[in-house]
Amino acid sequence: MKKYEFSLEPLLKNYKFKEENLMLKVAEKEKCYQTEKSRLLELEKKIIQSMRELDEEKMKSPKMEIIKLYEPFIEGMKEDVKIKNIILISLKEELNNIREQLIKIIKDRKKLERLKEKRWNEYKLEQNRIELKLIDETAQIQFSRKITGA
Repeated sequence: MKKYEFSLEPLLKNYKFKEENLMLKVAEKEKCYQTEKSRLLELEKKIIQSMRELDEEKMKSPKMEIIKLYEPFIEGMKEDVKIKNIILISLKEELNNIREQLIKIIKDRKKLERLKEKRWNEYKLEQNRIELKLIDETAQIQFSRKITGA
């Protein structure tokens, strides 16, 4: 009885390898996304804090020098927020693209695994058929020997 061998096994292994790599990429991009998101939140908190400090300074003494220092600083941070939002959108798109690739690879791998299972079942069925044929032939030979008296 010959050993079962799935002819597309190398392709299946390749899909598994790609799937693992894409999972690592998803985790890496997700980590980058979360890091950028937390940086954005920190920046927004700093803007709010700076605006409060500016309002407090305006109440204490309406000196223009202080106001002139705070306003460009706050505007610069608002620009940084816009840049961070653009970065977040870009990271989210990259993450979605990688996830789509991962889903496609998983589907393809599962198709191959179903095909492998189907072929394995066909192989077992064929082997059982061959085995039954041998058993029948053996029984027939024994029966014919018994009848002929040999």
